[in-house]
Amino acid sequence: MRSENGLDAAPGAGSRIDRKAKESFVPPITLRELELLMRQYVWDGDWQSFEHAPDQPFDELGYDSLALLETHSRIKRDYGVLISEDDLERVHTPRALVTFINEHLGS
Repeated sequence: MRSENGLDAAPGAGSRIDRKAKESFVPPITLRELELLMRQYVWDGDWQSFEHAPDQPFDELGYDSLALLETHSRIKRDYGVLISEDDLERVHTPRALVTFINEHLGS
């Protein structure tokens, strides 16, 4: 059986994708998206691009512990990824946080 996109569907599966699975898919977060999410938590307006310094610690980029806690809440709400306090203490750089989030999407 051919689906709407022209691919063969499994017998009896029909041509529709499971809506719940489709709706629960969250695409991986990028460094740029994380930067846009976190930028609002830089109080002094002094920040550096994550794409230019992905392995620089958050505190050197202008983000304090409160900014990370706020980010933690947004990640939980927007991406459904729970980050424990221990995990939050281990991810010191934008790249490490993006990797952690993407490894736990859909878990």
